[in-house]
Amino acid sequence: MSLQSVLVPLDGSGFGEHALRYALAVAGRSGARLELAHAREPVGLFDVPGGSTPEEEDLKATERAMRYLAEVRDRVKAAGFTVTTTLLHGSLAESLQQFPGVPRPDHLYLTSALLDRAVGEAVCGYAAQTSPDLMVITTHGRGPLSRWWFGSVATDVVRRCPVPLLLVRPAEETVDLTHLPTIRRILLPLDGSPWGEQVIRPAVTLGQLFGVEYRLLRVVPPVLTSGGVWPSPLVPGRSVAEQLQAEADGYLVSLAHRIPALGRATLRSTADWPPAGAILADAEASGVDLIALTTHGRGGIERLLLGSVADKVVRGTTRPVLLCRPPSAEAN
Repeated sequence: MSLQSVLVPLDGSGFGEHALRYALAVAGRSGARLELAHAREPVGLFDVPGGSTPEEEDLKATERAMRYLAEVRDRVKAAGFTVTTTLLHGSLAESLQQFPGVPRPDHLYLTSALLDRAVGEAVCGYAAQTSPDLMVITTHGRGPLSRWWFGSVATDVVRRCPVPLLLVRPAEETVDLTHLPTIRRILLPLDGSPWGEQVIRPAVTLGQLFGVEYRLLRVVPPVLTSGGVWPSPLVPGRSVAEQLQAEADGYLVSLAHRIPALGRATLRSTADWPPAGAILADAEASGVDLIALTTHGRGGIERLLLGSVADKVVRGTTRPVLLCRPPSAEAN
């Protein structure tokens, strides 16, 4: 897998722009085309002040959005990246003819798109149309994407978008595009299934750009006792627990041998429970820079994202999280 394009949806806030730092770091190392998409909600009747019309307010919103994209474009250029033309959808292309003073992007690596549908639908639709190799977004923002992770927009994006997502938690300070982040260590929590392994390919693609060290983690699921006490082992508990641990260790060794890029990875299995806590604790103790998860899993960590595990991981970590949704996974 190679990175040819990286998509960054923006909400017009400084919080949302923290995704740019990681997107530029990836694009700069891979030579991928960087695409910016500014999604805004359609103008509603209640947003129209007296003496105006929805059409007039929509034109004003279009002008503001285009000026915002042009401003971000100029900052990206100042950081050493070149730019290309703006892509528009629907009636917006015609609307822009009324704004001859709005700056237009010029040529080569940056594509900007203004999306004029509901935010979640627009972002997923644009990703489906353009097929970026990676989407970089922030977990918190202000404006149309203010509930990016915790609300319905993020849920729609995670469920619908077939491209790997890099979730970045924004900091309070102003975004500095002249000092880009690096990634040295990646944690790969795995559940032992082919579904869970889907994240390995995009994680390795990302990791090869930075020359990272990989850490493979297998959380061993507990078993019930005959009396139903959780998570104590089943009688004869010690042999069952030891067997599960041995199987987890063997799986990680086999995986590291099977995938050359993981040949020197650090391997660890743990019976710590619940799994989200085990993942967060391991990430903290090992000092990794990124956690990579598959959004649907089977086995020990079933339904990894849309259940509680990855949701808790994303909420509980300040580190970037790479999420991969297998192509055949069904949205619930």
